[in-house]
Amino acid sequence: AESEMARGISPAVLLPALLGLLLAGTALGGEGGSGAPEAPNQEGIVDRASGSYLKSCYGCSIGVEHDEDILQCTQCTKPCGARLFSAIKLRDCPNGVFGNSDGNLACEDLPAGTYQNTCHSCNKDEAGMLHCNCEGSPPAETSSVRASSCKRFINMAGYLGCQPGFEGEEGGAGEQPQVASEQGSKPPSGQTPREL
Repeated sequence: AESEMARGISPAVLLPALLGLLLAGTALGGEGGSGAPEAPNQEGIVDRASGSYLKSCYGCSIGVEHDEDILQCTQCTKPCGARLFSAIKLRDCPNGVFGNSDGNLACEDLPAGTYQNTCHSCNKDEAGMLHCNCEGSPPAETSSVRASSCKRFINMAGYLGCQPGFEGEEGGAGEQPQVASEQGSKPPSGQTPREL
């Protein structure tokens, strides 16, 4: 039976991905592949498709099929350790943030940005606040910011910050990101924030 995620994607897109699976030693249709090497992701992919999938999906790239941009990964890890091919149209997730749901690529309800590479346990609450534990100096602690204040977030020395040029959006235009830890502190004065 055809995979629900692969339905509607032509052989021109699937064949290179399947070849990647075979070369990586991943068994198709079985639970093999947990010992297979992780295939590298396309360089710069996070600029168009960010999210937590990058921590558990490998061999990811963006291709074009019938004038549609498609994110495809040759290996998305299931909780049991099996690795599967998965694909999703970029337009299906307007915010450009993707996750791995039981081996299938899916949309995540988090703002876009490179912060997801070094910030962990991120969530968005009912009030629209984004909360993450970010690596950096000072040591990782909870950083919070209004999600509507920015279109793309970055980790600035352990604190969530707005990527320059992506400030505000409808409903949050002109609002500056409010960066705070659990203790309500901001980066120490005199410290120049740097992206991690």
